[in-house]
Amino acid sequence: MAVSLCLRALPYVASLILCAWLCSVSGQSLAAAEIDRLLPLEVVINGSKSGTWLLLEHGGELYAPHDAFEEWRVQLNPETQSISYKGQNYWPLSTVPGYKAKLNVSEQSLE
Repeated sequence: MAVSLCLRALPYVASLILCAWLCSVSGQSLAAAEIDRLLPLEVVINGSKSGTWLLLEHGGELYAPHDAFEEWRVQLNPETQSISYKGQNYWPLSTVPGYKAKLNVSEQSLE
């Protein structure tokens, strides 16, 4: 099953721009400045809005809690490894079969 997610990410894009600017001023690389953070994003799956979810950004990838996958009716591979953040487990969106993401800065979305 192909899955298309559209994530509204205005705060995320703004924080990336600010982080890149701060890194350039301090001489630090963007990768060295990355931290795990929760992002409230509007999620659209296959053209249908499924609400706002707190997704975790970790190492340049987005992760979602298990209940999000259940709500979206997207099956996770049982062998997929989760990561823990502040007492909750998150699974990578990139492991969903058919998952594709494309950043659209002008619309502040990730498809």
